[in-house]
Amino acid sequence: MKDSTKKLTLLALLAALTFVLGYFTKIPIPGGYFTLLDAGIFTTAMLLGKREGLIVGALAGFLNDFIAGYTAYMFFTLVIHGLQGYLGGVTKSKALNYVLATVVMVGGYFVADMFIVGSLAVALPDMAINAVQTSVGFVVALLLTEILKKSGALHGLKTN
Repeated sequence: MKDSTKKLTLLALLAALTFVLGYFTKIPIPGGYFTLLDAGIFTTAMLLGKREGLIVGALAGFLNDFIAGYTAYMFFTLVIHGLQGYLGGVTKSKALNYVLATVVMVGGYFVADMFIVGSLAVALPDMAINAVQTSVGFVVALLLTEILKKSGALHGLKTN
C-alpha cells in the first residue's frame, strides 16, 4: 500500500474516532455542549503534526455540530477546530502549542457566540467552559500520545 493511501486512511480513521469521541462524550450545557473532541484533535496534532491536526479538527468538529443540530456553528467550528488542530502541532513546544490553540478556540467561539447569539451573557460563560474543555482535551491527549507511543500501536508510522 502506498504511503499516501496509508496516510489518507489513517486520517479518515482518526477523524472518525475523534468525531465518535466528541459525539458520545458530549454533556449538554446552556447554548451548546462540553465534549472530549479536543482530545482527539490534540492527539492527532501531537502524534502526526499540524496539517493532520487541522484536517482531523476541522472534519470531526464540523460533523459533530452538524449531527448534533448546531448547524449555525458548524462553519465556525470547521475553522476554529481546524486552527486548533494546526496550532496543536505548530511548534516543538507542547506548552506553547496548547496556549496558541486555546486562545484560538476560546476566542473563536467567543466571536461565534457574539455573531450567532449576540449576547455577552452567553459568550462570556462559554469562554470559561471552552477553556476547561480544551484544557481537559490537552491533558487527555498528553496521556493518549504516551500510551499510543509505548504500546507499539503506531509501529511503522512517522510520528512527531
